[in-house]
Amino acid sequence: MLCFTPTTVSQLISIVLVAIAICVPNRAYGSACGANLYQDPVGTEQRPPDHDRAFAETYLNLIITLHENGIPTLLKATQVSGKLIMRQGPSSSYIYEITRDGDTLAVGFLPEDPFLVRGFTKPDRPETENVGHSESATIILNVPHTDMEAATKGRIGLRFYKLRHGSQFQRIDPATLKRLVAEGTVALEAELPGGILSSDIKKRSADEPR
Repeated sequence: MLCFTPTTVSQLISIVLVAIAICVPNRAYGSACGANLYQDPVGTEQRPPDHDRAFAETYLNLIITLHENGIPTLLKATQVSGKLIMRQGPSSSYIYEITRDGDTLAVGFLPEDPFLVRGFTKPDRPETENVGHSESATIILNVPHTDMEAATKGRIGLRFYKLRHGSQFQRIDPATLKRLVAEGTVALEAELPGGILSSDIKKRSADEPR
């Protein structure tokens, strides 16, 4: 038979209360972390479904040439292990959308107008900046929660939009982008479908020296 002194009972009650205080916040935090949508200050990325957890900590680094008229061209694709940190703030009117199996995987802002060219006529006078426009531009785009196999199977696609003049947004997510497209606030500038991206990756892989 167990006997408890008043001091022992008091200690047990304190332990139970502490356990409740610890578990309740953790339960709430776990619910927030387990949501389907991961939010960051600029863009958002959909967390992979359960069967894709294997590459949750893998991303693709893509080097792409954008053209004012025409389909983007893939220059290089590299699979990278590690957690991808998304951009922390909008700085241009260009928005990218990454799709997987036709659904939006991630959206965000490009760091600047990719077709803008800056230069200085006189090195000793930096205030005399010349601004030009290029018909093509090379960018680097990281695709979260994705491995090379998914891309070569044609599951990954890219779209690039431009905000119409006068439109300003501090946060973009899949739902907001869908609304902006419906309203005509953004215009589709270029698209690299999954099938073409897959073919480009396979071609680049075949061209690489063994």
